[in-house]
Amino acid sequence: MSDTDPKEFLTEWLVRYLKNKDLLLRSIVSIERDKEGADVFVEFKDKKQHFIVCPFIRDLRTLIQGLDQEKHITWVVFNTAENFRGLLDGWKELAEFRHFSIYFVNPFSATDKRWIIFPYTHERISDKASLETGLKALFDSVEMLTEKTVLNHIATAAAS
Repeated sequence: MSDTDPKEFLTEWLVRYLKNKDLLLRSIVSIERDKEGADVFVEFKDKKQHFIVCPFIRDLRTLIQGLDQEKHITWVVFNTAENFRGLLDGWKELAEFRHFSIYFVNPFSATDKRWIIFPYTHERISDKASLETGLKALFDSVEMLTEKTVLNHIATAAAS
């Protein structure tokens, strides 16, 4: 893959993020790329996590069909309006998966770099009437990207 591939860039960011997050906890046993259908497969002391890196959600239905009730699955996407819309559009189906989460990421943000949502849990504890407003507040907590700005940031990083 090229230095300017958004999926590769986001995958490398994810691996660094997971390793840094684990510096104190020391709960990661191993991290492997391209294993068991995951772009990043992490074995923790208490579970196995499958990370699917999908920078820009293009086919929500296919992604949802790839979910498995028995596995801990996390999608990792850029924090774009289109990806947020995908979350809202697929909310009802996504909220059925107990061990599913999504990382919305902006590695270029000067403030927070990511927000994380567990639709199953969120669906059960949130007020239905204000669901979209609450999710939008989470989305707004990380600087929004567009596909064009992602590609520009990655190209700039690759050139330096």
